Amino acid sequence: MKETQVYNNFRLDFMNENKILAVTFNRPPVNALIQESYEELSSIVEYVNNHSEICTLILKAEGRVFCGGADTKVLAKNTPAEDIIRRPKLRKVWEDLYHCAVPVICELNGAAVGMGGVLVGCSDVIISTEAGYFAIPEINIGLIGGAKGLSRILPEQKIRTMALTGMRCTAQDAYRLGAIEAIVEESELSSTVMEYAETIASKGYKVVRKWKESFALTEQLGMKEGIMLEQSFNHDLK
Repeated sequence: MKETQVYNNFRLDFMNENKILAVTFNRPPVNALIQESYEELSSIVEYVNNHSEICTLILKAEGRVFCGGADTKVLAKNTPAEDIIRRPKLRKVWEDLYHCAVPVICELNGAAVGMGGVLVGCSDVIISTEAGYFAIPEINIGLIGGAKGLSRILPEQKIRTMALTGMRCTAQDAYRLGAIEAIVEESELSSTVMEYAETIASKGYKVVRKWKESFALTEQLGMKEGIMLEQSFNHDLK
């Protein structure tokens, strides 16, 4: 990311001596995603990965909806050739955010639908208001997608129910299931998220980034292998 680069789908705000970067969805009315959205967010994550002074990334949104998922109006106009180009961009942005070198805190202010929920699922910490919820409504328009991306934060049976019925998972349900760290009043959402971001940033970029590397490598390992790998990272920190 160049200092002069302009983003059409996001707003960037650097805080706390550039240790914290807030990335705000800014594509009204519902922050729906298009190919450009995927490309821009991947570019932002690449920038974060390459600038060691950044310790925390906050993902948030303007308006009443966090992210309405893929822009179905644009998808309806896409040619098969355009879809072939778009799909790898979609998969790449999920992988990029999942492997972001710093902790990602999601400030969930409303609906996280389809791919929007997948992006939330890549977060390390999720703080929500009562208005926050997850939905996989693809079945309502005869499509499939969005379920696997939520499997990091929600149990399999809950996801299957959501996918097969189009029903929502409310903030309260997600909190009860352990996906959400806290539910706060709307007026307290940003300040609470900043408290978490500042706490993480205060630990220092080196150990914070090592923890993220550890999470990515140990998530699919057994306990014995995971503990051994965590211990090996301490040699780098020393």
